[in-house]
Amino acid sequence: MNIYDRMRSRSARLCGARPGAVASGAGHSRGGQMRRRRYAWHAAIGIVILAAASGAPAQTAVSDWVAEIVWVPQYCRDHANERIGDACVGQPGFALRRLRPMQQGACMSRSLSDADTDNATRVIASARWAQDMWRRDGACSGLRPAEYFDFAGRLGRRLDMSSLASLAGSAGSVDRSVFEREILRDQNSPDSSSLVLRCDGTALTQIEVCVNAELDPVACERVKPRTLCRGAIELRGNSH
Repeated sequence: MNIYDRMRSRSARLCGARPGAVASGAGHSRGGQMRRRRYAWHAAIGIVILAAASGAPAQTAVSDWVAEIVWVPQYCRDHANERIGDACVGQPGFALRRLRPMQQGACMSRSLSDADTDNATRVIASARWAQDMWRRDGACSGLRPAEYFDFAGRLGRRLDMSSLASLAGSAGSVDRSVFEREILRDQNSPDSSSLVLRCDGTALTQIEVCVNAELDPVACERVKPRTLCRGAIELRGNSH
């Protein structure tokens, strides 16, 4: 056997074929390749099935976040199923409705434990919202529940929204630039790219604030212009 025959024989052994079968034609080689591909495909499917059966979403390190803050009276007006919930029966104000990684696909997970839910409601307006936030976003963030909601609490303290409602005054509306400037002042940032104001007509529906893991402002992703606030912003249901 010359050196080329020995190389082909060694290659055949590594691929699971019999040495004597090396020279039996291209058909056997193609058959072996197809069997190996089927094996690899079945193994990949098995890994996916095992991961799904475990119920554990993929954990990723998150660098940038989007905080979705709603004007509660408008949110409750737009979501009939929320109107009798804890978040909708209190005084008008702003509330964190979602805290999501900026770069993330779909994420669904199991519910929070009772202890984690109780901890979350220290900073989230309702247990229902806390459960929804964890299943949709927190579970795939790489953080444990306590870490995720602690981050939400620190963000909420940084973005003190209590003064925003008073800006609208008795008229119930405020110029968008004034509103934006007040939020950026809380962020200690002059860069409006870290902020998105969404309206339905003139009615404010949602504020999006984009930050990194250190709560420093970062640029938000681009959004469709038709959802953005323009000119005067109305805070419907404002009691001030």
